Amino acid sequence: ESAQRAVYREARALQEDIQSAQESAAELEEGQQQLEELRQKVGAMRLEVEAQKQQDRDEIELLAGEEERLLRSIRAAEQERKTATVRHRGELQEGQRRVEVLERQL
Repeated sequence: ESAQRAVYREARALQEDIQSAQESAAELEEGQQQLEELRQKVGAMRLEVEAQKQQDRDEIELLAGEEERLLRSIRAAEQERKTATVRHRGELQEGQRRVEVLERQL
């Protein structure tokens, strides 16, 4: 009877080991699934970050182009103002000469 009990205890111990191994395998599989889900989330987040970076770069490029157009417009306006100032000075000097000529004729 003691041999039978020993076999029974051994069988019971093996069953517990098998059950423990099955539980460990289930936990491992669950952990692997969670890891895969996290990898997918990280991949999606990386894609989002890259898309945002590209959008930011595009916006910066657009703003830089707009800044360049505004600077050219300002430079052109400044040049036009300088040209107009020189032209008005010339017209003013011509007008003063005419006044002097007319004053002499009087």
